[in-house]
Amino acid sequence: MLEMFQRLAHGGGGFWLFVHFVLAVWAVYSIFQNQTSGGLAKALWACLVFFFPGGGLILWFFFGPKAPKKLG
Repeated sequence: MLEMFQRLAHGGGGFWLFVHFVLAVWAVYSIFQNQTSGGLAKALWACLVFFFPGGGLILWFFFGPKAPKKLG
């Protein structure tokens, strides 16, 4: 994670690094806003997203908890 910030700060990361960072922040925000998961599940998903950046985001997107669908 620190390496990502250093590359971003020095201009070497470019556009895709910034996009990934925004997606990771959005994912963690969504994880903690979800009312269907408990605290431990939220913490594990957040760690997965941050410690395994590419794969964690993909796994969360496909397998992470979803908000219940509203009827009507």
